Amino acid sequence: MKKILFFVAGKVPTADEAAQIAALNALTSPGYSVGVRNAAENALYGSGIEPCDLVAGSIPTAYNAKLDYGVAHADRPAKFALLPATASVAAAATKQLQALKANGNDISALTLADVTAVSTTYASSDATKATVSAGGLVTGVAAGETTITATHTYASGKTITATSVITVTA
Repeated sequence: MKKILFFVAGKVPTADEAAQIAALNALTSPGYSVGVRNAAENALYGSGIEPCDLVAGSIPTAYNAKLDYGVAHADRPAKFALLPATASVAAAATKQLQALKANGNDISALTLADVTAVSTTYASSDATKATVSAGGLVTGVAAGETTITATHTYASGKTITATSVITVTA
């Protein structure tokens, strides 16, 4: 079971945060568990930070400062991911991908000034196998495999990418 922690900025999720949480909960891939945490409540992350596979939302700075939350520093949870990481779709059918975005500190040389995203774009490595819309909706074209890449651009112009491997069945 992969664990996703989504940190909300306030005591209750904003409409945008609630939409991201709902989209994550709607993933059809088995093995994902979404836990919502309040970034403003120290007791929820403080010294007892919990291990997870992915983090998103308004990630507390203290979360990145901790070295003892269950995984080694080099293997810290991803703060931008495209879920599911692998999926199958039939030709002419569709599959929605979800970009898991972080609005907090990031380990990929991003500074706190970089936290506002300008955009997320999607691209298929082989459009003869599958295409992808601006919103991450994959449409199978022909049997085979392609990689969908999501590129998240921050206000500073820095980017971070994530991929999903799509197998199209006949």
